[in-house]
Amino acid sequence: MSLYPEFTTPRLKFRQFNINDDIEPVYQLFSDPETMRFDGGELMASRDEARDLIQAFSSFQAPAVRWAVVLRENNQFLGSCGYHHIDHYNQKAELGGELIRQYWRLGFAREGLFELLRFGFERMNFNRIEAWISPENRAAIRTIKCVPFQEEGYLRQCQRWGNHFVDMKIYSLIRRDWDMFHEQIKFSEPL
Repeated sequence: MSLYPEFTTPRLKFRQFNINDDIEPVYQLFSDPETMRFDGGELMASRDEARDLIQAFSSFQAPAVRWAVVLRENNQFLGSCGYHHIDHYNQKAELGGELIRQYWRLGFAREGLFELLRFGFERMNFNRIEAWISPENRAAIRTIKCVPFQEEGYLRQCQRWGNHFVDMKIYSLIRRDWDMFHEQIKFSEPL
């Protein structure tokens, strides 16, 4: 398998990051306080940091893989998503992603989530996919509940974001539940 095989949905394309084209939108994404409020809280301060992040995303550094998410029709950069904390022995990983704020509430997160899960279970051979979400991130919780993720616990002050500690909810989806659910996913209409 290629390190970053492209895959698509009706509206989206998942591709490897491009150092020549993606610096400005990556900077826009990771320097927005509202976007980063639930993603570690650290704001990107320069385009040099965007370049460094793209280089990190573009070199396969197990245990992580990350794609740029763009519109299929015009290659407009929307955000990023992927897997981290990949554990090949136990066939599990944690998913994550971000969208530029102007693309929120248009169904892209849900559409992308379904295809990222399909890729994880069918092509990366995961048995378990986790999502760690701030309890305050209601949009992410609504998105994750579109699929039969199970809430497994509430971890108090388990991550440090900047100068404070935050709680996280942990959700999981296992292959058995995905197999029962994925036949219902239809991409013939925008989600």
